[in-house]
Amino acid sequence: IVIHATPEQVYDNLLDVASHKKWGEMTEMELLYEGPVKVGSRWRSVGVMNKDVMHDECAIIALERPRLFQFKSVTQHSSMGTAGMIFTYRLEKATEGTRVTISRGFVPAEMSSKMMRFLLQVGVVRIMDIFMTAPIIDRGLARLRDYVEQAHK
Repeated sequence: IVIHATPEQVYDNLLDVASHKKWGEMTEMELLYEGPVKVGSRWRSVGVMNKDVMHDECAIIALERPRLFQFKSVTQHSSMGTAGMIFTYRLEKATEGTRVTISRGFVPAEMSSKMMRFLLQVGVVRIMDIFMTAPIIDRGLARLRDYVEQAHK
C-alpha cells in the first residue's frame, strides 16, 4: 500500500506500538516494556479472527529506521493451538509518499501441535493464511494508511 507520508512518519507510527490497537485487529493490548521501543520490546494482545480468539505474545526482533519494522508473534488460538509468525513491514520512498509492504513467515518450531506442523508442511496452513489472514492484513494496512495520513495532514 502507498501512504501519503514520509517513511520517517510511517516508521514513527509503527514504533508507537500502543497505536497498533487503533488500526490493527486487536481488542486488548498490554505493553510489557518501558521507555522507547527497541529490539526486544514486548507486548501482549488479544484479538478475534474468524470467531477464533487469539492471545498474542509479541516482541520486536529487528528495527532499521526508516526502512524496516519486524516482530515475532506467538499466538495461542482458541481452536487451533499455538502458532508462531514473523511480521515484517518494509518501507520505501515512493513518488506519492511511502510504499509499505508487509510479509509474514511461519515459525515451525512455535507450532504447538503435531497436526499444525503437519498442516504447515503440506501447505494447508499457507492456504488458510492466504484466504483468511491476508484479507485481515490488507484491512489493517488500509487502516494504517488512513491513520497515518490523518495524523499528518
